[in-house]
Amino acid sequence: MPDLRYLALNAAQWMTLADQGTSAPHLAAARSVVADATLDMALAWTARLGLDTSSALRVGGTLTDNSAT
Repeated sequence: MPDLRYLALNAAQWMTLADQGTSAPHLAAARSVVADATLDMALAWTARLGLDTSSALRVGGTLTDNSAT
């Protein structure tokens, strides 16, 4: 997965990927599609892929187009 930049998986998929030891070295964003996943869970799944989570960001909200104002 050398060109993968974004990854959205459910808990079982994250565990399968982590168990396989697969890495995505150029991953820019990852998210869990599990509605009740905690940030700690998501960081643990990401760390198991061998990715650095020290500068992980959590964002939320709604994007709006303010270009007309």
